[in-house]
Amino acid sequence: MPSSEQDFCVPKDFLAHLIHDLKAPVVTIGGFAQRLLDGKMGDVTPEQKEGLSIILKTCERLEHDLKMVLQHMKVDLAEGLSPEIFDVVTAVQTVIDTLKPKADEKGVSLNFRPPDQPVSIEADPFIIDRAIFNLVDNAIRYNPGGRVQVSISATGDGVEITVSDDGEGIEKEKLDLVLQPFEEVIGVRDRELRGFGLGLSNVKRYAELHGGTLQANCTPGKGSQFIIRLPTNHK
Repeated sequence: MPSSEQDFCVPKDFLAHLIHDLKAPVVTIGGFAQRLLDGKMGDVTPEQKEGLSIILKTCERLEHDLKMVLQHMKVDLAEGLSPEIFDVVTAVQTVIDTLKPKADEKGVSLNFRPPDQPVSIEADPFIIDRAIFNLVDNAIRYNPGGRVQVSISATGDGVEITVSDDGEGIEKEKLDLVLQPFEEVIGVRDRELRGFGLGLSNVKRYAELHGGTLQANCTPGKGSQFIIRLPTNHK
């Protein structure tokens, strides 16, 4: 018998399965809320539309947070990196193509400025894909109606993937808060800030797993710039 609450430890694989199972009802609730809001199940009053919009936004936020936690735990449960040589330009283009419909739906201009030549790196393609996806997804999610610019540049012994937006930006104190380790970001009380931070915390961790870094440059009222720096060769 555990002697205290701190002694009780739930296996991570159990939590991962639980979180995965929790996503299903959240998606179902959100789906039906969207159908009701679109009038596909009968007429709704303006007051009902307002309530359904709140339900939908809450489901989207919860689904995002669950996805970030599950992604973190899946990588944490993995035995290690599986590095291989691949073209990071193609990887970024795939993310752009995947997220373009979401950007269009939110009225966000999503642009990618690829280099003239392929840029190959040795890294775990799944984890790098997740890092790029999270960064671009964050930029779209928290920058409604604005512009998101993605670019790649080769450095002497590595590569830089830059995601810039012209959104509201974020104060340094809040930025420091959401760039903490994942487990600390979970404890942030501000739901919007926590959701923003979960994605960034994953990106920072994924970069560091490869010996890289995540640099953040934010100016309140003018926008944000995030740069993933990765070495060309895995060590």
